[in-house]
Amino acid sequence: MKLLKIIGFVLGAIVALTVLGKIRQKVAASSEKAALAKDPGLSPQGFWLMKREEEKNQTVTIFIPANCPSAEAVRARTLMARVQSAGIPCESKEGMDLKFDNPDDFERVKKYGSNVENPLVLVHGWAKGNPSADQIIAQYRSSR
Repeated sequence: MKLLKIIGFVLGAIVALTVLGKIRQKVAASSEKAALAKDPGLSPQGFWLMKREEEKNQTVTIFIPANCPSAEAVRARTLMARVQSAGIPCESKEGMDLKFDNPDDFERVKKYGSNVENPLVLVHGWAKGNPSADQIIAQYRSSR
């Protein structure tokens, strides 16, 4: 009888430890997902998540100052023409309004956006300063 109690206790301990281990795995996985949601890092093309709500936008946005003769603006217009010639819908904007409801989004923009070169390009909510046309095309096709 004592042997059965000991075996029962050991089996109960094994079941309890197994359940506890599974709970720990799920908690760790959800913490990892939450960390990725805050900052998924850079894409293979070097873009960073700027505006999660723009992920469904099928149009590439290139920020170009209107009627500006600068070398950066000329480069931006050339970039736009190359992206459009690849069959990708593209638009230009002069600026954007950034409003953050989540402090993690603001921290991510501070982290990656502090030293952005012009032109700034948005592809499905992911941003990069002064990317090549090939990088934009690859980013657009990889995140469809």
